[in-house]
Amino acid sequence: MLPEEIDPDKPVILNREGQVEGCDDLIVFDPYQLSRDKLYTSDFKHWLKAKYGQSEISEEFIESLRELEYDYSLSSFEDILNLPNLEKLVLGKNRYLRTDMADQVPQSELYDLERSLFVLDVANTVCGLAVDRYNKHYIPDENLPAYVTKKSNPTQPALTCLDASTWEYTCSEEDKYPYNSNLENLFDGQLDNWWQPELISTLARTYEITVDMKQVQTIHGIKIVQKAFDKADSQSASLMPGMIKVKVSTNKISWEDATYVEENTIGATNGETTILYFPNSPDVRYFKFIVNDQVYGQNFSVSLAEIGVF
Repeated sequence: MLPEEIDPDKPVILNREGQVEGCDDLIVFDPYQLSRDKLYTSDFKHWLKAKYGQSEISEEFIESLRELEYDYSLSSFEDILNLPNLEKLVLGKNRYLRTDMADQVPQSELYDLERSLFVLDVANTVCGLAVDRYNKHYIPDENLPAYVTKKSNPTQPALTCLDASTWEYTCSEEDKYPYNSNLENLFDGQLDNWWQPELISTLARTYEITVDMKQVQTIHGIKIVQKAFDKADSQSASLMPGMIKVKVSTNKISWEDATYVEENTIGATNGETTILYFPNSPDVRYFKFIVNDQVYGQNFSVSLAEIGVF
């Protein structure tokens, strides 16, 4: 990547020496030859599996990547220096924030911003990498390089969700009378109501919501919408789930993960929509949606506005 500094035909040797505090003796370490094997961060490996179904990272796949999309918080962008043919980095394109809240809700973050900015500069200078950034994800405006194109809130694709009015659905955690969590609100196509189990202070619960569509249908994915609330509502802000498991079946006996991973990241901001596409568009009759309680002070509950199937 830095040809004027490093001859790629020669080994790179790290020479180190130092002293232990309180000791005058100089310690000289044996020379260490740096490996040329590509190393990838755990964030990058998980994202490749979730996004592209790549459990093992092959050099063939790495060389095929011309465009890479990142959507959720991660440690850094350092892995893009391992992608020799990458032409464009797209940031936050698949996070559909509520339009009137896009400038106010938390954005996707980089935990090592300095390292990431260095990587972007090198990739842009050496490889001509272009970067699109939606909303204000990852890079604060004051640190935004000139070669980064600023994009506004992405437009959701036009999806036609199935009519769920005749479906049957149950939850593993039943409401205790007289409380009503309004489970039916998850599938009514309305965004101004929501499902929310009773707030309790004992143990966090796991909810397994089972849906019977009454017939086998070819499914392309699901749309998940967080509850929309007043920005001063701290309880609602705390109860949004950031992960969901989605399993599918044709017989309610054998179940498979609907996506490449068992647990899917979903955007957890006020009214945010997440779209999960299913590989190979499977035939499905039954769904299981599994979410965990969130914490509000010393209490537990969770909320979601809508799950649409398309």
